[in-house]
Amino acid sequence: MLKKILTSNFSLITRENSLMWTKSKLYLMALVAGLGLIGASMVSTTQAATIVFEDHFDNGSVANSDSVPGFWTTITESASTGNGATEAGSLLTLEATGVHPRTSVSSAVSNTFNFFTAPAPMVYTMTGLSLTGNAPSGNQILRMGMLSDGPNRMGDSDDSFGIDLRNDGAVMIRSRINNAGWFTYLDYKGTGATITGAELTLDATNYAVRIFTSTGTIDQNTLNWSALAGPHGMAQADWGTGGTGDSALFLETQVTGGSLSSIANVGDVTVAVPEPATLGLLAVGMSLLVLRGYRHGTAG
Repeated sequence: MLKKILTSNFSLITRENSLMWTKSKLYLMALVAGLGLIGASMVSTTQAATIVFEDHFDNGSVANSDSVPGFWTTITESASTGNGATEAGSLLTLEATGVHPRTSVSSAVSNTFNFFTAPAPMVYTMTGLSLTGNAPSGNQILRMGMLSDGPNRMGDSDDSFGIDLRNDGAVMIRSRINNAGWFTYLDYKGTGATITGAELTLDATNYAVRIFTSTGTIDQNTLNWSALAGPHGMAQADWGTGGTGDSALFLETQVTGGSLSSIANVGDVTVAVPEPATLGLLAVGMSLLVLRGYRHGTAG
């Protein structure tokens, strides 16, 4: 009799341990699946994107983008004696000549460029840059970024976030909220190379900048340049009228000397956001992790 009782209890313990092991394996599988989906979605965020705007400047019209007629408005200061904005040979050319003049192209405000709301982050990329004016090293600038009102220039917009790319290889990152006089300068540093483009990534909280140069790409992990990424300190409620977060794109050249010229040639610009499927995949991965935690807590 004792042998039967011990055998029966041993079988019950064995079955219970087997069930517990089976549950643990299921939970582990759910955890691995969840982490796998999250990892895949994070990779996809950087690799899979939907282009929401592009202009390769090859239709002979400054105003017209690849698909939107009248997208760009040219703004030239009266002090400039240059040719303003022209498009030819698959290049946008911005010329500012005189004493500290600026020439800009800017879009109207659109929710397409609202980096505060999903899908985010938004990535604004400009490539094919060359600065060919007669101003000396450090005196020619190509500026790119986002405005809260447009068409406008960065210096005249109530709110803005922009990158200055100079012909001496220096980069300046700055922002302004509520037309608060001077800009907030996030960083200023030299790359030691010829700048050929830049990429600005923005979401509701953070920014990240990559600089394309003749010797390679520079990001926050290069040259100990941590200021190429971080919190931008801008709240949606303070961005533009009504706090919608809607924004405009701009490109601008400026010369910082007397009776000199800054000529900026740009090959193309694009704006991209993550594919909707990428965001959905992240949500599924997170749901699996939450489900696993819930079952583990209520399994008894």
